[in-house]
This record gives sequence, C-alpha cells and structure tokens, in this order.
Amino acid sequence: YKQAACHAAGIFTRDFRRHERCCQILVTVPQCLGILLLSPTLACTTWSQRLQYVIFDEVHTLGDAAQGQIWEQLLLLVQCPFVALSATLGDSKRFAAWLGSVEQKRGLAAGRKMVLVEHRERYNDLKPWIFDGSDLQELHPFFALQRRRGAKARSLRLVPEDALRLHDAMLEAEPSSVGDLEPSVFFSGVPTRSWDLSMCHAREWEQALKERFESLPANVRALVINKVGAGTVAAFEAQQDDLGNGEGHYLRSNLPKLVHVLKTKEMLPAICFHNSKEGCFLLASSLFVALGQKEARYKKEHRYEQRGETIKAELGELRGKLNKVDLDKNLPSATQRGWVMRHNELVNEFNLMLGIIPEFAVFVPGQKPTSRSELEEIFAPTPPRFDNGFNVKNKLHVLLLRGIGVHHSSLPKRYRECVERLFRLRRLGIVISTSTLAVGINMPSKTSVFAGDSIFLDSMQFQQEAGRAGRRGFDLRGHTVFFGLPRCKVEQLLCSELPAMQGNLTICPATVARLLLRHHSLSGSAHQEGLTAGIERLLHFPLAAAAGSGQQADVGRRLLPLQVAHHFRFCVEYLRMERIVNESLVPSDLTGFIAHIFFEQPSNFAVAVLLRAGVFEKLCRDPNFRTEDLMVVMCHLFCRTPATPRSLLEGPSGGGQSTKSRKGVLPELSPLVANALREHSARVVEGMAAYQQWFARAFALELGVDNTLPLSRVCVEPPLRTPSAHDFRPLAVSARSAFVALSGHGDRFKSARDLCTGVRAELNMDPQLLPVVEPDGEALNSYILDFFKHGQIEVLKRDSGVAHSELWTKLEQFFYIVRSISAAMRRRARSAQYRGTQTAFADKEVVEAFATLSDEFESKWKAVRFGFGEV
Repeated sequence: YKQAACHAAGIFTRDFRRHERCCQILVTVPQCLGILLLSPTLACTTWSQRLQYVIFDEVHTLGDAAQGQIWEQLLLLVQCPFVALSATLGDSKRFAAWLGSVEQKRGLAAGRKMVLVEHRERYNDLKPWIFDGSDLQELHPFFALQRRRGAKARSLRLVPEDALRLHDAMLEAEPSSVGDLEPSVFFSGVPTRSWDLSMCHAREWEQALKERFESLPANVRALVINKVGAGTVAAFEAQQDDLGNGEGHYLRSNLPKLVHVLKTKEMLPAICFHNSKEGCFLLASSLFVALGQKEARYKKEHRYEQRGETIKAELGELRGKLNKVDLDKNLPSATQRGWVMRHNELVNEFNLMLGIIPEFAVFVPGQKPTSRSELEEIFAPTPPRFDNGFNVKNKLHVLLLRGIGVHHSSLPKRYRECVERLFRLRRLGIVISTSTLAVGINMPSKTSVFAGDSIFLDSMQFQQEAGRAGRRGFDLRGHTVFFGLPRCKVEQLLCSELPAMQGNLTICPATVARLLLRHHSLSGSAHQEGLTAGIERLLHFPLAAAAGSGQQADVGRRLLPLQVAHHFRFCVEYLRMERIVNESLVPSDLTGFIAHIFFEQPSNFAVAVLLRAGVFEKLCRDPNFRTEDLMVVMCHLFCRTPATPRSLLEGPSGGGQSTKSRKGVLPELSPLVANALREHSARVVEGMAAYQQWFARAFALELGVDNTLPLSRVCVEPPLRTPSAHDFRPLAVSARSAFVALSGHGDRFKSARDLCTGVRAELNMDPQLLPVVEPDGEALNSYILDFFKHGQIEVLKRDSGVAHSELWTKLEQFFYIVRSISAAMRRRARSAQYRGTQTAFADKEVVEAFATLSDEFESKWKAVRFGFGEV
C-alpha cells in the first residue's frame, strides 16, 4: 500500500469500530458516516478530505421515517462521486431525476454526470406457496386478479410452471387465443430445437402470455382466473377456518407442521419473518417444545431408557475387567483390545442416545446437529469473560441445539452475531426474525416464510424479506411461503407497486448546530467552500420538493425550498437566542455538547438549556441532593415511555395525590427544572409561530385558500348566497388551520403539540423543528428509575409493563446516553480549565454528579446485560 500505516479495511458502527480513520475501505452505517463528515475534529476533517468514493447500499431506506433524514442529508452533503444501490426502489426515474438535479448543482469534475442503471430481472425465480394447515399448496399469483380491481397482469411475476398453467387455462377457455403461443411454435427459433431454454426465453413467453391474457374479453379472463386460482382460493378457505381461534394460536400450533414440510421438501434453511419481538420467541419456543415431545415419544417407543440401562451395565462389566489389567506395563491381548474397542463403542452410543436425534431438529440436509461444545466455542468472548458465553439455562441458547434461532434488535449483540454466523454456516435450519434480517445482513436462505399479518408489512418490506430467499450462488430457485396471512393481504402484497419516496426533513436545530460547528472548524480552509455548497444543496434540493405531479405539486416544489430556508433561519436564530452560538455564529462549548449527542434531539437541547440556566448547579448544591434526583430528571428527558394504564388506575400509595408515590409512575420534576423547561418551550413556540405567520402572509397567494378538510382532503367551496349577519364567522388566521379555527382558535399557539397539529398543512410543520421537552404531558413510566434503584430484571419485567424485548433496547440506549453525556462533560470541563474560560461545564459538582450517575448505572447494567436474553 502507498501508506504503510493505512489498513486495507476498517469498520465503524455504534457497537464496534476498528481502523475507521486509517483504512482504504471503510464499512459503516449512515449515522456513523454522518459523524465522520460533520465532526469538527482534525482527524475527521483529514479523513473526509481523503474520501474518494462512497457506495450507498439499500438507498431505498431514504423513505423510512426513522432513518430517512440522515440518508437524504448524506446524499446532499457528500462531495465525491457515489453509487446508490437498491433492489426495491419505487419510481426510480423520479429519484434519478432528483439526483441528477443535485449533481448538476454540485458541478464538480468536468464530464461527471448521473447515470441510471436498471436490472429488472432476478438471477433466479421465487416460487410462492401457501400453507393450508397441513401441507404446502402452490400459489398462482393470478388468483389475486379475481377481487383486485385495477390490478394488472403484467405486474405479477410467474415461474415457468405457473406460466404453463396459465397457458393451459387460456387454451381451455379460448382455444384460439394461444395459437402462436404454443410452446412448440413460440420456441421454434431455439437453435437445433434442443429445448435448452434459458430464463430469458421463459420470461419472453411469460410476457407474451400476459399481454395476450389482458387482450381477452372480461368473461374469458374471469374463467382463466378461476381456473388457475381454484387451488389457491381453496387453501385460503381451509386456513381461514383454522384462524378462528386467533392468529397467535394458529401460528404456534402449526409452525411445527410447516417446518416438517419444509424439511421434507428440502426447502431449508428458512427465515421466518414475524413482526412481533415477543412473538418471535413464542414461535421458536413452540417449535422447540413440539420437537422435544416428538423425540421423547420416539425414545419411549424404541425403548431408549432400557437400552441405556443395558449399556450402563455392560460398561460396568468392561471397566471391571479393564481395571484388573495394567495396560501400561503389559501389552494388551486380542481379547483385551476387544474390550477397549467395545467400551469406546458403547460410550459413543450412549452419548448419541443422550444427545438430540437429527430427525427431531431443524437442520439443512447433510448437516449434523450443533453440539454444545461447538456452541461454547462460538459463544466464547474475546477477551474471555465468565459471564458472556454459552448458557444452558438461557432458553435462547438452548434453541440453537435444535437448529432454531431468534433474531431481532432487542436481543444481545453477542447472541445475534452467533445466530448470523451459524445460519451462514448452514448450522441452523430456521431463524425466526423481525425485519432486522431484511436489510443489510448477509443471511442467504432458501425460503422466506411470512408468519402472520402486520400493519408494517407493506409491499416494500415484503419484497425486501422475500429477496432473502434464493440467493445467487446458493440456490437455483427460492421460495416464499404465506403462513397465517389473510387472503386480502396476500392479494395486496402481490399486486401493489413499490411506494415512491417522499423525502424527509433535511434541516433541524441539531443538524444546523453540527453544520455551524463544522463550518467554523474549516475557517480559512479551502474545504469550507465545499461545505457551504453542501448546505446550499440541503436548502434548495429537498427530495420532497420533487414529489408528485399536478398544479398543487408545482406550487409545493417552488415553496418547499423556501420553507426549508425559512426553517434554517429559525434554527440559526434559536441557537443565537439560547446563546448556543454567539452573534457571529461562533460555536460555544454547548454547541459541541449538543452535537456530541445529536441523535437524542430534542432532549440534548433540554440538557443544554438546564446547564446554561444553572439548574443542574442549583440541584447538585442542594444539601439534600441525591444521585436519584438527577436520575429523575434524566428519565424525564430520555427514553420516555408512557405509564401503563394499570399504574394510573392503582392510584397513589398511602392516599397521597402526588405521582411521586405512585408505583410504576415517574415522579414529577421539581419546580426548578419544570419551570426552566416551560420557559424554554414557550420561547421556542412563540418564535416558530412568528416565523410561520410571516411565511403564510408573505406567500398567501401561492398557498391559496385553506379550504381542504384535514382527513378526507375534500375541498369545501364557499356558499353562493350572500353571508348574513347571523352567520358564524371564525377568527381571521394566517398560520392556523382554517378547520381548527372553527373552534375559536387563533394564531396564538399554547404548546409545541398545538403548533404542530394546529398549523395549516401547507406549512409543513415537523415536530423535529422544535427542540423542546414539555414537562406537562402524559404521565411517564418509571422503569429506568426503578432499575436504577434495585437492578432486578425479573422485578422490572413484572412491574414496568414494558415488553421484555423492549427493555434490553431501552436500557442499553439509556446506558449509552448517560455515558456519552458524562464523557462529553468531563472533556469540556478539562478543556475549559485548560483555556481558563468560564463555561456551562465549569461547575465540578455537576460534572462529578453526572459521572457518578453514569458509573452507578453502568455497574447495574453490566451486572445483568449478558444474561438479559434469559426469557
């Protein structure tokens, strides 16, 4: 390599980082790439200047509500050439046109342009099936045309045998319709009539059949659909009868049957997608129990217990004989050698009898069950630790012995990594997972099973999860199995187009603070102009401005960049008003602190406001101060979860009226903290309301009359008659929704929630624009505070009402937050002391209080985190 100290590859994620700033190829995630690009440190600045190419994989995630913002920001900020990849990109031409306009504005190296490359064919086919409760039935996609009005046959994909069934049905319904589409005629051009057909030949015939089908009369098409879809409809009807006892009961009772069928038909390994984290474990447990019960019956029928007693007796006799012979001094005779061989055979047989019989485990044909010693080796931590290895008391670990894995985001990282590794090695036959395995993880399977319905299962998620099956280089064909889904949902999944990406909010106060910090760090540098150009692209080219068509969309495309610029100015003014930056936009220590925990907006701003106002200083200097008091404040700001209805109905213990004594409910904030947060919220709401009112008045003609109902989107025309003096006249408003104004509300907004829900829709008011935490909302769950007090997971699961699968995620998230805050405070306190400046981090008592909180929570969390998967 050109640089001796430069590594070939590095990795940077939240959980793991290595060689991230001294490598030639970096594997990372969007959030961490954003940290490297916007960090003001010299090391990250040097790294970003070396960046030559970026490959964005799974770019369709830009349409995700949770992660879309960072994707869009990166596509607009990055300066170097990049490749954007996706297998499920809806309306790719519009997305490419947006990228083209951005690239034109970027105007970098001469001759650089945007190119759209499309591949519309999979390397191998996906065969759809439905499980009817007893066996797999072939699912012909054309059955969905029976009830889906407007669905087009050309949008449905057919494997060759399904295309042949369509041909036979068309021939039976209208013999003249397929004359030239007879295989002997259509494929007559194949060289030497060898019938060595490729997928391209089959696809051409399929397209011709679908075009001919759509040209048939409606009554003939109905006959064809009924013919090819009869078996599929019958399977759905049989399944519907069994679903009467509930979806969960149906899935748990029938999953063992389905897995047995998959194993018989050599359709393993499989990923079973289910959208409930708790449900994933319940399904895996039901399969484990069913296999164990079958094995127990088999062993009983084949008299394993009696055979075991016989082996023990024979081993006792052999050991008695061998103990009388000193094999070290005397050469064993032929008889004695026979005793040794027989002893070893019996030991091996006995160990096999004690182990799991392969027929009662879920493994790929040709693979043997994973032994306990192999799992102990895979789970062995590096460096070794006593509390992070394979645990026979952990039900999730024991599932692996029968080839069953569970995977979702709330499981421990070590366990998830082991499941992924075992599945890639073909040592697991089935993994039951949420959508975590749909994107970004190399988990090639032969079959994708869709277990149960969910509101989150849409066409995008369906295609991503189905794409896990039949991966290139592993299988010639993949399979998708619908298990417990209603017929209408399957029809929707098969016929729906991929949704077009609508864009995201590209500007928020935390992003602006990070941009100003980065811009200031580049002062006097030639790279400052590049960042300025990137900020201009953020303001002028939001993806949402390229969405839609028609007159209303044209107005939106013209006004949205103006609104984004308007939001940017508000964010800058807010940062100046709160003295997070000075009048010249020079960042302060608070700017760096906010940027350090930018992913926790608006809570990071709430902490900064309390620091600047001296609230934490007063709190920590109270003679009665306890670390628990600081913990209450942090629980109100981070990982907020509503209190359970049970906690609210139980009422205060001891007859009091305060939530301080109510079990499961977080105590109220002290007046000192609550008043500071209220005052901050009032300032932010008042400032944003003024900006929105000015924008609505300045662009009143472009915005038009606000006469559209919020839910139905029906336009209400004014009456033709002349209004009388007795008619109701709502208040004159500009920013407020005219519909909401009918209730007597004007342009004064009481809270952030009122501003976000009550403003007119065309003003695009996003809650992320308001960096406020309002203390007067709903009662909050005290689960984190309770864990901090007693550190008992079993008690927490019983009393908190939070799902077990969510506890891991939330507690780990809170652990990282308090650790990051404490580290940021210590670093800035040392820096302030070195510079001799007075900052918000100068108070040693506050810094030490956060350090104590972080250390105490870390000790409690680490005491339980490795055994957290014990369900």
